[in-house]
Amino acid sequence: ARQAPPNVRRARKTALLAIVAATLLSAWLLSPGLARRSRAPLVRSLTVQPFEMQAEEMHPNLGSELAAAIGRRLGRLQTLTVKPWPPGATADPRALSRELGVDARLSGVATRRGQQLAIALRMVSTDGERALWEDVVAVPVGDLMWLESQIAQRVGTALDVPMSGRERAALARHMTESLD
Repeated sequence: ARQAPPNVRRARKTALLAIVAATLLSAWLLSPGLARRSRAPLVRSLTVQPFEMQAEEMHPNLGSELAAAIGRRLGRLQTLTVKPWPPGATADPRALSRELGVDARLSGVATRRGQQLAIALRMVSTDGERALWEDVVAVPVGDLMWLESQIAQRVGTALDVPMSGRERAALARHMTESLD
């Protein structure tokens, strides 16, 4: 068998290594892991629908006041536009969300069992009404002042929007330490 001269063998090895390196680089750049890390947030605008209160012992305006407070708190994020839910709106939530021109709507259903209040949260896309995120926040009834910040923090984390340290602190801050 004839052997190729050393220069030809070296050129073949270099070409083969270049092909392997290009293939590996392409696979790394096109991998889903990189796409997940660098993707833009799916939700850039949001509205917060008044929460449904299935707990008769709770104040009747708690659902709308809590939703408005969470909306104001989330509105402090630079990368998220929060449009307020119109007071007293009776239109279909889907149609109203589309009319507001937002990407998603956050809603909640509160239930009370003994001294525990649980709010089932759900964020749905305006187009197609598909669920983007769901969670349940439960707090003792005596700790309702913590509820607003807990929900805002969870929603902010779920949205995966970039936040500064100041914005994170604003989501976590308690507006009052007094239940009254």
